[in-house]
Amino acid sequence: MIDTHFRDRLRALINDVSAENGSNTPDMILAQFLVDVLAGFDTAVRSRDDWYNAGEGIDRDPRRGRPDLLPQRLSCIEAEIRRLHQKVAKLDRSYDRHLQARDPHTPGLGAGEAS
Repeated sequence: MIDTHFRDRLRALINDVSAENGSNTPDMILAQFLVDVLAGFDTAVRSRDDWYNAGEGIDRDPRRGRPDLLPQRLSCIEAEIRRLHQKVAKLDRSYDRHLQARDPHTPGLGAGEAS
């Protein structure tokens, strides 16, 4: 929780440098907005820490993620790869049909074939 002294000092700083002129917003409103943004960021950081560090004994480095969620993440990645492969195959078939329509004597180019 940020005390009122900080908000008042922030308001005075905004006023001293005329930072309120850009938005034509009173300095006390801008100061409260910035205090609220800082509080929101603090909440986001705590939520991130909770996400990455749920449970005891899990490494607190957020770059490592939650090991207990690795199977689900891998499953999602595999599903996305399958979806993208299907999309590429569909585009490849569409391209083959396009080539056939332009010149019925031109064989279609399959996946991985060079022109």
